[in-house]
Amino acid sequence: MKLDTKWLGVILFAILALLFLYMAGFFTEKLPTEHDVKTNQIDVNNAETHQLMLTSEPVVREFPGVVVAEQHADIAARLTASVMEVLVKVGDRVKQGDVLARLESDDLDARVRQSEQALSSAQAQLNAARKEFSRVRALLNKKLIPQSQ
Repeated sequence: MKLDTKWLGVILFAILALLFLYMAGFFTEKLPTEHDVKTNQIDVNNAETHQLMLTSEPVVREFPGVVVAEQHADIAARLTASVMEVLVKVGDRVKQGDVLARLESDDLDARVRQSEQALSSAQAQLNAARKEFSRVRALLNKKLIPQSQ
């Protein structure tokens, strides 16, 4: 058993050594030296020539980035409603008072009707109170009721 583990260690070491030599490039062909390289000489007297000309072409460059506005406007609705239609696009110029979006008016119409009903109820109570006041004042002037009422 000891012999098997000993040989296993030797074989493993040999495999690791060979792997190291392979990764170091020991088994690959070496680059040629300067003496081994043959150069080809070209006759430049008969070579074709081209004349260079200066041209002015527009240089187009693109730079990704984020633009931050100098002025900032906080936009908020005075009431809660769903947006039905947006009337401006990003980048459009607007001035104060321009309508930017239309809101869904179903809830708003219901609230207006409710407010109108509350107003008519309050007016009816006011009329009833005025009539009662006039009646009590008339009875008080005729001294038909005591002053404490």
